[in-house]
Amino acid sequence: MRATLFIFIHLSGTHKSVKLKLVKPAPPNNSRSSAPDTNPEIPAAVLREGLNQALVESLRPVALGLGVICVVFTISHLIFLPLTIRWVMAMVAAITAAAMFATYGYLRSRSLLPRWAHPLAFLLSLLMLFNPALHMFLTKDSAQTTYFILLILGAGSIFLSFRWFTLLVVASLATWVLTYLTLPTVAGWLGNAYPLFSATALAAIL
Repeated sequence: MRATLFIFIHLSGTHKSVKLKLVKPAPPNNSRSSAPDTNPEIPAAVLREGLNQALVESLRPVALGLGVICVVFTISHLIFLPLTIRWVMAMVAAITAAAMFATYGYLRSRSLLPRWAHPLAFLLSLLMLFNPALHMFLTKDSAQTTYFILLILGAGSIFLSFRWFTLLVVASLATWVLTYLTLPTVAGWLGNAYPLFSATALAAIL
């Protein structure tokens, strides 16, 4: 908006007028508001899809590795466990190994939908969880708590959904408590519970 100002100047007995135009200054340019947003927020659905896809790519080598581990368990059960339980534990470990190899073969030949990544990982984890739980129940050996710890730590490094991870942790801890209560004595429960819950906290951070 312009404004006009007349200034009268007295020079040598005459009067002259000078007309000045005052122009209102333009508002400052806000570079922040005009600059494009270089860090747009990623929609939750897109982020979740990306995390699920990342887990799909991790499941194949994980399934293969767990299958090999279960084969080792099968052989060690046949060699070291008492005769009364060796065949049961060897059969469970062999079935688990077969399931892991079948999962590996499926993921190698076909594409898994990302939304099924965490449900599949959860089911495979439950299958792995059954092995130390049955071992502890049959042998009455609290040292099997170590495998519960390894399972939870492994899940913490693989799972990319806090909801599915929490569900697995609840299932693992509940299974451990119920199985531990079947032992002849629970006097040393704190020595096993402390590293188990510490591993749970560490896995949640991972």
